Amino acid sequence: AEFLVGDEPTHVAIAEIIQGQLAPLGINVTLRTIDPGQFYETLSSLDYQMGYAGWTMDIPDPDEQIAFMLDYEKGGADSYSTGYNNPEMNELVQAAQREFDPEARQEIYSEIQALHANEVPHVPLVFQQTTFAWTDEVQGFFVNPVGNRHLEDVWLATE
Repeated sequence: AEFLVGDEPTHVAIAEIIQGQLAPLGINVTLRTIDPGQFYETLSSLDYQMGYAGWTMDIPDPDEQIAFMLDYEKGGADSYSTGYNNPEMNELVQAAQREFDPEARQEIYSEIQALHANEVPHVPLVFQQTTFAWTDEVQGFFVNPVGNRHLEDVWLATE
């Protein structure tokens, strides 16, 4: 199998680990490294067999990622550039979007997780915790609860 990966050290290292772990199973993986600037265009064209991509959340709600990755009809980018299209999954994702009761919504997301685990359009691999460091001279820097930061309000204090 061919494994598409952007030519970035961390991503290549992760791909090499996967390659090494699949070899004892008799799955021979060839890495196809490409310029990171072309990576998502190549994914979007579905010109790959396997690939490694990252995701970051903007809001603390599962719908953002779930809809984008699993709802082919109303999500995004052909189910996060996998071409995954299951009408049952599409309906479950859309049902979760319409549901406001937390317990009922959790039940739907449990069904989504079970179907996803059975069909495996994506394999969650790692959660990379981002480390931030700054000095007192850096002002206005804030990391929101989902790990994102906006730099438009950051400035360097002068004496």
